[in-house]
Amino acid sequence: MLNRNIIIGFITILISSLLFWGLLYILSYYINYQSWFSLRYKSLKACDIYEGQSLNGACKVRKRVFTFSVLEAHMKRYGLVNVQDFIPEIYVDLKYSTTDNFTERDLYGNLSKAMVHPAVVERLKRARALLKMRRPDLEFIIFDAARPKRIQDTLWVYLKEHPGRNKYVTDPNSGSMHNYGLALDISLADSLGNPVDMGSPYDHFGEEAHITNEDMLVKKRLIKSSALENRKLLREIMVISGFSSITSEWWHFFISPKQLHEPPVIVP
Repeated sequence: MLNRNIIIGFITILISSLLFWGLLYILSYYINYQSWFSLRYKSLKACDIYEGQSLNGACKVRKRVFTFSVLEAHMKRYGLVNVQDFIPEIYVDLKYSTTDNFTERDLYGNLSKAMVHPAVVERLKRARALLKMRRPDLEFIIFDAARPKRIQDTLWVYLKEHPGRNKYVTDPNSGSMHNYGLALDISLADSLGNPVDMGSPYDHFGEEAHITNEDMLVKKRLIKSSALENRKLLREIMVISGFSSITSEWWHFFISPKQLHEPPVIVP
């Protein structure tokens, strides 16, 4: 009886020890992971998670450490893909993953990948081939790609007092091409990832960003002639490759859902 009690006691102590050390290990791992994730998240804007360096907000993203994005996983469920899985040379600087946008809020969290409909990738490949033929010293840089509808709602509400709201943000009830993963906010960058002069910053709500009357913008000295040439190069290449543009934003290009074999799905 005594030996049996000793054995039971020993087993109880052993199980308790294993449970204690197991919980301690899990807690330690969780704390370390949260600290790592927090540091990575906070340093995203400075591109510290990348093997490369930050250059005027543009990041070389050819080699990255692992970061998990709930938003990326959400968009993958709707059939969207990462542009850089197919065109790794393109630069990505998602402005809505930072506070460097018109809302001054980080709306995407730690999303660092430009997610799009597969049809966008195919046309972007064509566009890049044309760009390299015309200007081998330049590269594309993406400021925004797929955007869930709930974030579209946020942008729409944020601009409720802006008189030109419809020019810059699509009514969520209609659905933006970004919500389908069919739109890109894109520009040109030099070989180091520095965006070239386009006459206005990204997300600028004013006539300097419009593509109508651009010659007049140059005459009025609102944009430089070199910026106009950069715009024309970007626009010509994107349109030849099958994208459409809009008049109020030099950076916005999209594919119409009517051009697809199957109707696209809005990412909620």
